[in-house]
Amino acid sequence: MKTNQRKTGEIIKYHDTPIIRLEGEFLLKLESIIGEPIPVLSELVHDINNVFGFAIQENQIIQLRLHGKKLTSLPKTIENLIGLKELNLEDNQLTSLPETIGNLTKLKELNLSDNRLTSLPVTFGNLTKLTKLDLSGNPQLTSLSKAIENLTKLKELNLERNQLTSLPETIGNLKSLESLDLSYNIQLTSLPETIENLTTLESLDLSDNQLSSLPETIGNLTELKDLNLEDNQLTSLPETIKQWLQNLKENRCELKQ
Repeated sequence: MKTNQRKTGEIIKYHDTPIIRLEGEFLLKLESIIGEPIPVLSELVHDINNVFGFAIQENQIIQLRLHGKKLTSLPKTIENLIGLKELNLEDNQLTSLPETIGNLTKLKELNLSDNRLTSLPVTFGNLTKLTKLDLSGNPQLTSLSKAIENLTKLKELNLERNQLTSLPETIGNLKSLESLDLSYNIQLTSLPETIENLTTLESLDLSDNQLSSLPETIGNLTELKDLNLEDNQLTSLPETIKQWLQNLKENRCELKQ
């Protein structure tokens, strides 16, 4: 007798597109939520946010773009998209993510901007191949999960337009980070000393916050080319950055009088 096993390799058709059964069943579930079929894209799409559809490779979904579909939740079976590399959920109404999102271990780009997220699941730390993460425009997001410390391949992190009051010390683990946007977190009053570990950082936007001081350790960010400190409560800058500030390509560091 055959044993009962997960038929990940069985192929079905989703509106004439051959696809692995478990992934096709997820699309059917998603279709019932959205109220319309999800089109297949003829090629991978990048940097165009309002494209709707999915791209496949060898019968597996590798890109899924669900921009502006008024989603309030995601099916837990999203975990079946084991080959997914890019997921765009921008401009929906998500208040939380299923724990199963942590099973998308091949994910490299994740856009969760302009939703209603209040927190991230603990399993978020399993997404260790992420290089680009956009969490901007989630006005109920007041803190980051400690699990973010595992995202050591992250190069771009966008946290603008949230309500972050602080950053976890573990943000210093993101040692591949090249771009960090923390602008318009109007409750943010300080930065952790561990920011000194982000030695590959080239762009740092801290504008429109409530920062009254910067840690001396910020002087270790010697790869910075673009630093924005506008519209904070800063009256002075650490001595450690004054020496290289004038060499920055972009330097927007006005001080409060």
